[in-house]
Amino acid sequence: MEHLLLSLNLWPDDVSLTLGHLPFFILGFLVESLLYGIHFVIFCLCLRILLPLRRKFQRMMLGAVIAMYLLATIDTAVSWHLILRRTAILYDSDSFTFLRIIYPKIVIHLINILISDSLLLIRCYVVWGRKSIVLYTAGPILVAITLLGFVTETTKSHSVKKFIAIYTLFTVAWNLIVTLLTAGRILWVSGQVKKIMGTKMVPRYHFAVAVIVESGLLYTVSTLLVVILSRTPYIVRDSGSSNFNSCRWYNADPAHRSSCNGKFYSQCSKDSDEAAGSDSTNRSRYDYQYRV
Repeated sequence: MEHLLLSLNLWPDDVSLTLGHLPFFILGFLVESLLYGIHFVIFCLCLRILLPLRRKFQRMMLGAVIAMYLLATIDTAVSWHLILRRTAILYDSDSFTFLRIIYPKIVIHLINILISDSLLLIRCYVVWGRKSIVLYTAGPILVAITLLGFVTETTKSHSVKKFIAIYTLFTVAWNLIVTLLTAGRILWVSGQVKKIMGTKMVPRYHFAVAVIVESGLLYTVSTLLVVILSRTPYIVRDSGSSNFNSCRWYNADPAHRSSCNGKFYSQCSKDSDEAAGSDSTNRSRYDYQYRV
């Protein structure tokens, strides 16, 4: 275990920052700004879809989407304040001073992960027909992982910080498992639909699975890059992480619709007609909610 912690140390020993590091910091902040721009576009699209909807889960998603965007905005603002007003820290200090200055970004990163993972859990819960075992099993694990993250990433103790690697691996594993459970359930439902209605509707379910897996990969790949680069002097800790985290959920946003909450498509269509009423515009909107 000690060897594993040392080999995956995401909080390396103190490094003196020089002008040679400056281009890498600037590159990191520019990438973060690019991700924030993508985040803004997807955020606007999300608002367009979610604002007219009134169901409880949809309103919950809307609140989470707004919260994650605000957190990403603050995160990006901290980065540009550092590069524009406190540039000397990037080349005339040390890594511990730098990490102390970007402390708000670390806290934002942890909160954003908690929000997005909570939505991931709720989506899995809905797809599995609202079975309580999903919440009671994955929920406490998520809480424990989050507490581990706050303890390891916000402490000043170097002996505790080495457990950041364990927190990172647990987070990646939890995300992969919940994502696979959600995708697997949709594939099972698509198999049942195929038996009843033929192959006509199956591509829609396969599309939902592809969206879920691809959105989950965004966070997983970005986190693995942090682990791979953690032993180099050029990694910018948490750069763009809030935007990666939020974009993965916005990309996955339509997926819960395709799951039909674990129902067959015929039942979903019936629900959409009942929810929409006689208004053809509303019917189209609710039908889109289940069919996209």
